[in-house]
Amino acid sequence: MTLTTSDIAKHLLRDLDTSSFGENEIPYFLCTEEVEVPNGFKQNWAYLTGEESGSSHPWLAELGSQPVSVFVIVTQMPNERPKRVSNMLTMYRRAQTATMPPVFLLPVGDACSTTASMASARHFLDAGWIDDVLWGAPTSWALVLAINAKLRQLGARITELQDRSRHRAAMLDAVEDRTEALNMTRWEYLPSRLLRNIPRLRSDIPEGS
Repeated sequence: MTLTTSDIAKHLLRDLDTSSFGENEIPYFLCTEEVEVPNGFKQNWAYLTGEESGSSHPWLAELGSQPVSVFVIVTQMPNERPKRVSNMLTMYRRAQTATMPPVFLLPVGDACSTTASMASARHFLDAGWIDDVLWGAPTSWALVLAINAKLRQLGARITELQDRSRHRAAMLDAVEDRTEALNMTRWEYLPSRLLRNIPRLRSDIPEGS
């Protein structure tokens, strides 16, 4: 479906307000187009001009201070749009800390089904600039479900990686303990045993005594 620039936000967020996403799962939308934003989302929507600096938008100036569960980049990605997205992602990743929310890319419009747009999305994923892509341009409650599903999947991946990391750390600790025990056996116990005097052979003792 072809969207006019002004209709992007209204189309994506129709029938929704911020409470639709859950109390602690409020997304913050970053758009590469200057659009008309529904009243309930004006505090959760920013326009990417491609020339952002640390003070040009509240989301850049105060990263991590807002109750945001995820940044959703909304883009039609023709021509210069990937450059705007990459500039923003570079700044975001430089400022990122462990408490920063994840970033999802939301391509919209017919232009996002092109090979070039898909290649740009793949590049962002491979570079680690975004955490996932919301394909299919979900709108309204489908958008809520898509964002929540991606957050759950991301949470499950993080939990799995944490479990693997803990298991690997436990294995390394076990290897270190065994190495220490072997070293103690080799350099402390065995030498002390070998240094003991061995009794001399006595020929006056009959065999079998």
